[in-house]
Amino acid sequence: MLTLGAIDMEMLQLALDSPSDWDSRYWFDPRTGETSLWLRDSLDEAEESEEDLEARGAILVEPIRPYEAYRDMESFIADVRDERAKDLLWRAIDGKGAFRRFRNTLAEFPELQTLWFSFHNRAMRRRAIEWLAESGVVEQDEAEKALRLLA
Repeated sequence: MLTLGAIDMEMLQLALDSPSDWDSRYWFDPRTGETSLWLRDSLDEAEESEEDLEARGAILVEPIRPYEAYRDMESFIADVRDERAKDLLWRAIDGKGAFRRFRNTLAEFPELQTLWFSFHNRAMRRRAIEWLAESGVVEQDEAEKALRLLA
């Protein structure tokens, strides 16, 4: 098992937050703690196939679901104190295009944008730690201690 300090958490957080498809996926190497992007189009004789990655113990990183990201926006908005900004953000996430409108609305409030990035980073770090514990990569006790520090 690895310690959290041995893991590239930023890259794992990016993988959990990035949509994947048939042509691109993120894989986590539990031996090294590294997460890497695998691209189908870049396959050549030197590149590993997904089957090769899986055979050597790499773990496919499934990104979070859109509803989880949406709940993050709702949680963030609920704590916004500026009533005008709060109202605009609630309106922004109503209906199709919510993520784009949320980002655009946040851009009008630089101080909230900074708070959002911090909030989002903590949420993704929490998810990464939970993912590592569920995948058996880190000790449950270490994960729980790290999660308490994020609360």
